[in-house]
Amino acid sequence: MHVISDDLLAYTVPQGTKGKCRVRVYEPDDPELDATVVIASDLPDNPGPSVREAASTIAARVAASFRLYRRPVFVEHRPPEDFELVWFGRYRAQEIRRMGPHLLWDLEVGQPERKPLDRETVEALVGQTV
Repeated sequence: MHVISDDLLAYTVPQGTKGKCRVRVYEPDDPELDATVVIASDLPDNPGPSVREAASTIAARVAASFRLYRRPVFVEHRPPEDFELVWFGRYRAQEIRRMGPHLLWDLEVGQPERKPLDRETVEALVGQTV
């Protein structure tokens, strides 16, 4: 895997509160065999909802930005050592045409379910230190 993005993401949850997190996107060497991995990390100076509270919003924003039609592996990270695999019950990504000639991105995700991970597992997943 290789990192295709390591950047800050500003987001607004449906209630209108704004937050920010660090997002790393890892692209597999062979997309036919492996999924894209997204690691969203809480920041100490985040003014709004945590990554855990905004997981659905963050997943939708990242999927739209990177056109992730296939379900990525989504990992929440609360530094320094708390990691969780997040699974959304529903994941439907598509481009749609709304009111005009422009294609828009739409993503539906279900409620998140979580499973704890350790750093070693996450690093084995992406093939490098995180």
